[in-house]
Amino acid sequence: MASGSVWGIDIGKSSLKAVRMAAARDEMEIQALALEEYEIGDDGTIAPGEASRALEDLIARYPSIKKEPVYVSLPGHTAFARFIKLPPFDARKLAEMVRFEAQQQIPFPIEEVNWDHVLLERDYEPDEEREVGLFAIKKELVSNFLADLSLSGIEPEAVTIAPLATYNFVALEHEPEPDKLLLVLDIGWEHTDLLIVDGQRFWIRNLALNGHELTKAIATKLRLPFSAAEELKRNVASARSQSRQVFEATQLVLRDFVAEVQRSLGFYKSQNRGRRLELGEVLLLGRGARLPNIGPFFQKELGCPVSTLKRLRTLALDVEVETEEVELLKEELPSFGVAFGLAIQGCGQAVAAVNLLPHEVLQRKKLERKKPLVAVAVGVLFVAVLLAWVLHHGRLRRAQGVLEQANLNLGRLERLETELAELRQVEPLERELKALAGVIAGHTYPLELLNRLAEVLPRGNDAVVAPSEEQRKVLERQGRYLHQVEQVAKEIEQAQEALEERKTWVIEVQLEADRGGARAILTVARRKVYDPRSGKADDAATLSAIREGLLADIQRVLPGARFEGISWTIYDLLPGADKPPPTGFGQTPAFTEYLAQKIVAEYPAPHQAGAPGEPVR
Repeated sequence: MASGSVWGIDIGKSSLKAVRMAAARDEMEIQALALEEYEIGDDGTIAPGEASRALEDLIARYPSIKKEPVYVSLPGHTAFARFIKLPPFDARKLAEMVRFEAQQQIPFPIEEVNWDHVLLERDYEPDEEREVGLFAIKKELVSNFLADLSLSGIEPEAVTIAPLATYNFVALEHEPEPDKLLLVLDIGWEHTDLLIVDGQRFWIRNLALNGHELTKAIATKLRLPFSAAEELKRNVASARSQSRQVFEATQLVLRDFVAEVQRSLGFYKSQNRGRRLELGEVLLLGRGARLPNIGPFFQKELGCPVSTLKRLRTLALDVEVETEEVELLKEELPSFGVAFGLAIQGCGQAVAAVNLLPHEVLQRKKLERKKPLVAVAVGVLFVAVLLAWVLHHGRLRRAQGVLEQANLNLGRLERLETELAELRQVEPLERELKALAGVIAGHTYPLELLNRLAEVLPRGNDAVVAPSEEQRKVLERQGRYLHQVEQVAKEIEQAQEALEERKTWVIEVQLEADRGGARAILTVARRKVYDPRSGKADDAATLSAIREGLLADIQRVLPGARFEGISWTIYDLLPGADKPPPTGFGQTPAFTEYLAQKIVAEYPAPHQAGAPGEPVR
């Protein structure tokens, strides 16, 4: 569980809700709550600057917001959401498969959106399809939102969409009836988020009914200014004499709303044919849930119990929470679902932890979290240099002896590393060949294929840059010319870096054979090429380097060799390293991005071989 205080801020269309929470022992504690109302005109409009004004007022009350992690959301209707099914897969292949599906499913060019996914975690049968939620939003929309927040000094840790935050809150705080559907309706100012919780599955949809339409119906029926009708709707619980009038004014709108809810339920059931689905309960959230008689109305129309949240089941209140904040929570609890869900994600307890921040912002934040470790490393390096200086003056001869012994050991280590690197290049091919030796029944196709590959596969990837004669002389005088040593070390490091960027690695080999021939599927990787002007990774240039290098070499000995599938990013020279490696305290806070690509090579070449026969027995 994440530690430290976090803020979940729901910047709604008619008000701002904020929650400060922290993980404490085995629970999450609420440390502060705030509700900032927007001023609504008599015509029902809200001034464009009201949200910014409310955020500034919140920061004035809680200045710590600028120093603590903040989690925010955008409305569900601004995003694309789709639930897809994937065939059973190796968990290491999930990112690659989802990336391919995202390019097919998202109705915008993939480079114009920020997107993320969540695997619906539940118990699957061995051959059952896996369910994945895809979520995407236009980059321009997110950029404008972040720019507005930056004017108030806020840079969020994550941007998600409101219905996902609601789901994270409901999943923690509400226990649905077993084996029945839970329908959640979060009635907001501009739209309603419909959420179906189906065991460990969930599904979201945006509905047109909203709090604005309800207020307009009240204003029309009771002949009130819009602002007075909104005030009446918010405080109808204390104006019991007008409760019936308010309900009658909104009844026609609510009937249309129920019809839309029933259509959504029917659609969800049609997507899950073969399963007996029964609606067990309706949970109302948002300020629309406070309308008089709305619960009994929905219960009658939908034929199941309807409730709203009256207390928290899991989240705890910090003892230092102010009395007025406790009263606010009691009165407005159904309105805080999104804010609570955002803070839950900040505490690391979200079921659907989707983050739609731009990729470059996510990468920068990862690096920033590693800065303290870099500072420690720099401090250690400084101490080492200082000790070296002291030894230079006091124990130079002894240090030189130690250095000579270290150089001998280093030479032995380098030789061992060279041998190990060569073995790593050969071992995958040997394993595949041995596995096939017992089943090929005299065929030489796999051996021919491997022999041809062996002629062109990279052999010099263990090469290191050797210092020139002039540089070696400078290094030998290291005790007297420290600044020259540093310059030479920097030159060698830069040369080694340039050498590493030209290397292409074979990280996985799969071999298949039948009576018609042999087929090798190689997973290769190369350090990403970066555009010197923008500083961003240029995947097209990296792929071109692989094509003009290793692929061209393989095609020379195996005509017909080709790329297969789309390329993907890995962070280590391992097939499944498609996420940056975790960094613990004291470990080197760095990783390298590689572009991975599959290459298929066949022997005999496809135009030479006849139709493949039966698999070799």
